[in-house]
Amino acid sequence: MNWLRTVRLGRSRHLTHASLATLPKSTIGRPGHRFFNTPLKRRLVYYGLTFSGVCAASVSAILIAWAIPLGDFGPVLPVPEPNGIVTAIAPDPQREKHTCGFHALRAIYRSYGLDPEKRRLRQRLGVDQSAYLYDPTTTGCIHPDIYRVLNQDGFEFTTPDLDRTETLKAVTEHLATGHYALALIKRRSNGHLHWVVLHGIADGRFMVCDSLAAAPYPEIVQDFWEQCLLGVTLVGPRREPVHAPVWRLHLAGAKDMYQAASRRLPADPAKNERAQSLRD
Repeated sequence: MNWLRTVRLGRSRHLTHASLATLPKSTIGRPGHRFFNTPLKRRLVYYGLTFSGVCAASVSAILIAWAIPLGDFGPVLPVPEPNGIVTAIAPDPQREKHTCGFHALRAIYRSYGLDPEKRRLRQRLGVDQSAYLYDPTTTGCIHPDIYRVLNQDGFEFTTPDLDRTETLKAVTEHLATGHYALALIKRRSNGHLHWVVLHGIADGRFMVCDSLAAAPYPEIVQDFWEQCLLGVTLVGPRREPVHAPVWRLHLAGAKDMYQAASRRLPADPAKNERAQSLRD
């Protein structure tokens, strides 16, 4: 049996040397040479991976673009020219949990003498559509739609950076002119996001018009700024008849929406309770 083992071993060595002789030298000793031993196969793998990456990026971009903004882009003609306050602002009662932004803007529109129904405010804000695809809990108002609607209806607005020291002065001066500020806050009671209207400041307190309250109420400026405020948009009649492109309004809204979501408020339950007791 030893002679049979010797013959088989010799034959195996002969076949191995013969096989190696037929392979390109650049592939000998490399792992996976049986699949990547030709430039064509390497190119196929490269292009396949590139195509898959492009498809994944395209699908992600489509989903994001589909998600925001939400409302009807078309303006309602004729474009109004709000000149000043017609009636004192009052809370517009909210009965649905996702419509706070809509009711805040309704209160502003009515104070300037505009009819929210004729302006198709709810449809244009996209209140009832989901901000994130396939997630029905993400309904409500977002910055891109609010900016577009305000611009289309004769208003101008600015959204200052809350982390800058001069922002509080700018908000105070704006409210002193009698115009309003649309504020996105984090509620003390449950931490939910909520839109309200700031319509005055006196004795170190904001006057807040809230769709969940029966009447406007005061908030201590410093406590409200540090504990609740995520973003503030100063709103007033447009002084020049300039309409910004929709894409630019949406881009600015998306930027400010991200900035508001990134703002971190300190958690201090004792301070929150003190501010709540002073408000009450």
